[in-house]
Amino acid sequence: MEKIRKKYTSEYKIFAVGLCEQYGSALRVAEELGISKNCLYHWRRSLGKEKLTLQKTSDPDKRRKEMSRLRKEVRNIETERDILKKVPSIFSRRDG
Repeated sequence: MEKIRKKYTSEYKIFAVGLCEQYGSALRVAEELGISKNCLYHWRRSLGKEKLTLQKTSDPDKRRKEMSRLRKEVRNIETERDILKKVPSIFSRRDG
């Protein structure tokens, strides 16, 4: 049987680590939340090393490339729209 890997949000992970610190028992919190204690320990280490944060930093180059791609797509769509606007007048000239 294939195992399905669960994905947790950063907010949930930070919340779970906070509960762990509040109650002092990672095992108890892991049982209450239904997660592995090893997973909770990993999240706690990641938070301590500042790898786990609420805000994900986005790569400016990636954003710039995405904006460039979207602008190009908009230009293409506008060109297609302009061509389609001219189609009825072209066909009406042929028929008449």
